[in-house]
Amino acid sequence: MGHSRLVIVSVCLGLCAIALGRDRMVYPSPGYRWDLAATRASLTTAQVEVVRKDQLIITDQSFTQVFKAYEGGDIPYFITSDSVLNAFHVLYEESVARLESANARRLPGIVRQLWKELKPTDKKAKGDAKLIAAATLRARAVVGIALRLFGEDKLEAEGPLNEIIDAEVKRIVAAEGHGKPAWLGERDPGFLEIDYTRFKVRGFYQRREDLTRYFRAVAWLEAIPFRVAKEEELLSMLMIGNIAWHFENNTREDFDKIIDGRHQLLGTSDGWDLKAAAEDAQSYSSRDYSADFLRITREFLAKRPLGGGQPEINDQLALLPSDDGVAEIAFRILSPCRLPDAVLFQRTTQGQPGAAFPAGLELCAALGSAEARAMLPARNREAVLKQIDKSRPLFKGTALYQQYLQCLAALLEEPDKDAPRVFSSQAWKVKSCQSVLGGWAQMRHTWVLQAKENVLFLGASRQPAGFVEPAPEFFSRMARLVENTEDALRGMGAFQTDCAHMAALLRRIADSFEYADPAADADSIVDEIAKTEQIGWDNLRWLVAATGYLDEPDEARGRALHIAVLRTTADDFDKGVEPKKPALRQCMRELETEVEPNWRQLGRVCRRLEALSQKQLRGVDFTVDEESFIRSFGHTLGQIMFYQGTSYQHPRDDAPRVVDVFSNPGRGQFLEVGVGRPRALYILYPHNGEEVLCRGAVLPYYEFVHDSRLDDGEWKALLDGKDHPAPPDWLSGKAETTPRR
Repeated sequence: MGHSRLVIVSVCLGLCAIALGRDRMVYPSPGYRWDLAATRASLTTAQVEVVRKDQLIITDQSFTQVFKAYEGGDIPYFITSDSVLNAFHVLYEESVARLESANARRLPGIVRQLWKELKPTDKKAKGDAKLIAAATLRARAVVGIALRLFGEDKLEAEGPLNEIIDAEVKRIVAAEGHGKPAWLGERDPGFLEIDYTRFKVRGFYQRREDLTRYFRAVAWLEAIPFRVAKEEELLSMLMIGNIAWHFENNTREDFDKIIDGRHQLLGTSDGWDLKAAAEDAQSYSSRDYSADFLRITREFLAKRPLGGGQPEINDQLALLPSDDGVAEIAFRILSPCRLPDAVLFQRTTQGQPGAAFPAGLELCAALGSAEARAMLPARNREAVLKQIDKSRPLFKGTALYQQYLQCLAALLEEPDKDAPRVFSSQAWKVKSCQSVLGGWAQMRHTWVLQAKENVLFLGASRQPAGFVEPAPEFFSRMARLVENTEDALRGMGAFQTDCAHMAALLRRIADSFEYADPAADADSIVDEIAKTEQIGWDNLRWLVAATGYLDEPDEARGRALHIAVLRTTADDFDKGVEPKKPALRQCMRELETEVEPNWRQLGRVCRRLEALSQKQLRGVDFTVDEESFIRSFGHTLGQIMFYQGTSYQHPRDDAPRVVDVFSNPGRGQFLEVGVGRPRALYILYPHNGEEVLCRGAVLPYYEFVHDSRLDDGEWKALLDGKDHPAPPDWLSGKAETTPRR
C-alpha cells in the first residue's frame, strides 16, 4: 500500500506547492523564447515545429511513475487529468485487491457447502431418473472443479467424476487451447467450446497463491452456462439454487456480499446468477424434478422480467444467432457483469462485415466525442455510429463503474469559452480521447475477472473453416469405387492379420538396437526408428517397454535380452504363434494395422464430401459438425493413410512416386511418369460477397524420358538434385507438349 500512498501524497503535495507558492513562481524574463526553452528540454527541431503548428506534442520521454514528471527541471508544470486518473487507479486497484482478498476467504466456504449438499444420488427424487442423474453429474462436476481449484484435493467423488475434475483442473491451470469436454454435452451453436485461455491469471491476482486460486475458480464459475432451454442444464442449476436458498445465515451473508458488491460497483449481471436461482427455489419442492415441474419453471421464467437474464454480451465460442439475440438465456453460478462498453462493442461488431475487433474510439464517441466519431474508420461507419447512438443510454446508470465513465465523458466536452485556444484544437481533442481510453483501460484492468468479456461470434460474418472442391459427382463415384474395392479385397483375404509384416517390423527394431551406439539410450534409438517406420514414437516406446528391456538395471544385459525377445517374437509370428509375454501380446494386438476399417472410413469421407459439395453449390451453410469435419480433415486423412497416434506429427518423406510407362529399345530410353512432393494451392473462393483466400494441396505431375527405369528412391534423389526434370511444358502454358529429357 505504501506505493499507493506515495502517489496520492505526491500529487497532493504538488497541488499544494502550486497553490501556496504561486508568488514564488518564476515568470519569464524579458527576451524569453519558448523554442529555446524547448531546446534546453531536449526537444528536437522537428518536435519544436510540431509544437509551433499544433501547440502540443506527446514525446517519447518516459518516467517510471506519473509523479516523476512533476519533479525538478526549470519548466513550469502542467498538471494533467491523466496524472490524477493514474493516482486514482493505483489507489482504486489496491482497494479492490483487498476486497477480493476478503472474497477469496468467503467463496471457498460457499462452494464447499454446495458440494456437501449435492448428493450423488437421491432415490426419493421425482422425475426422469436418467435426466436427474445427468443433471446431478453436471452440477457436481462444475462445483467440484471449482472446489479443487481452491486447493481442496480430497473430494469424496465417484471414480468417473474424479477423472472429470482432474482433467478439467489441468486444462484450466494450463490455460491453453480450447475444447468442450464430453460431460458438458455435444458442441452446439450456442456453446461450441470453452476457450481455456480465459483462465490465465492476470492483474493483481498474480500476487499471491490464494488470489491466483480464487481467480481460476471464479473464472470457471463464470464460464459455464446453465441454459434455460436445455432440460439437463436447467435442472442442474435449480438443484444448486435449492441448496443456495437454504444457506445458513453466515454463508448467506458471505454470498450476498460477493454478489451485491459486484452489482454495486459494476452494475447488473449479464444473465441470471445463483442468487436468482436461489430465489426461484422458493416455489418448488427440493425433490420434485418431474417434467411438469420443468415445464412450469420454464413458463415462470418466460414471464419474469428478463433484466439480467437476457444476455447482451457473448463470451462463448459460439455461432452467430439467426435472430437478433446475443446468446441463449442462461444461469451461471457467478454471472459476470454487464459493462456498458462491453455491450457497445458487442453491438458494433456483431453482424458487421469485416469487423474482427471493435475500436476504442467507439467508446469515446459514445461518451460524446465528435472528434472520435469523425476518426472512426470509414468502412461501416454509418452502421457503427447507429449502434453507438443506440447504446449511449447504457452509460447513464448509477453503478460506480458508470459514474466513472461519466467522469471521463467530461474530458470530451467542449472547453469553457474562456479556455486558451489550444484546448479547442484537434490535437487536444485527440489527446483527450487518449486520456479517456487510458483511464478506461486501467479500470478494465482492475475488473479483469468480474467484467464479462466479449467474444466475436463465429457466425456468417466470420471466415469459414473452408470449402470443398465443387465436384459432387467425383466424390460420389469415388465412394462407390471405395466400397467395391473393399468388397473385392475382403473376398481375396487381404484384411487378415499380416504376420509377415509384424515379423519384419520386429526384426528391423531388433537390428536397430543391435547395431546402435552402445552409449545411446533407448529413447534416442526409438526416435531414429520412428523416422522410418509407419508407427508413432509412443507406440514404438510401448513396444520397447513391453519386451521388459526397461526393467533390467544392467544396460548391456537389458539390451541383449530385449533384442532376443524381439527376434524370438518375430520367429513366432512367422509360425503363426502369439507372443509369450502378456504385455507384448496386448501391445501387438493394439499395433496391428487393420486395413479394412480404413477403407470404410475413406468411403464415409467420400460420401460426406459429396454432400458438402452439393450444399456448397446450393449456397447452404455448413453445420457446426461439418465445419469441424473440415478443420480436422488433415488428421482424418492421416489416419486413413496409416498415420496413427503421434506418427501423424512426423510423417515420412515418401510421397514422390515414379513409374516407367513406355520404353524405346532402339534408343534405350524409358518414358517415366510420376508425382513429386505435395505443394500448396492457394485459391480465392467466393463467400458472402467476398473472396476468401484458401489453401489446399496438389501433387505435381512429371513426365520425362530417362535412360533407365527409375525406382522411388532414385526418383526422389533425382528430384532433390540439380538436374531434376521440369514439369511438362503444357503445365506452364508452353506450346511444346512432347516428352523430353
